[in-house]
Amino acid sequence: MSVYTEMLKKIKQEIANDPKGLGYSGKTNDQIANLMNVTYAVVVSSEVVMSPRINEILAGLEFAPNAVDKTLVNLALAYIGT
Repeated sequence: MSVYTEMLKKIKQEIANDPKGLGYSGKTNDQIANLMNVTYAVVVSSEVVMSPRINEILAGLEFAPNAVDKTLVNLALAYIGT
């Protein structure tokens, strides 16, 4: 499987499962891309600023982008593979 295909698969899984509860459901693809690109805070015992979600999703994939746009979200949602 190519790195690009793996990247689309991971983005599609992120949107479908929304493991961090960022609220992808009902959003436009532009809004989804924005949600993936912004940092977010998590309260543990104090507030910690996390990397943009796209960095966490694609960590370890060679040549993965550090930001997504609507086009990449469209491609990921259209990806048919498993």
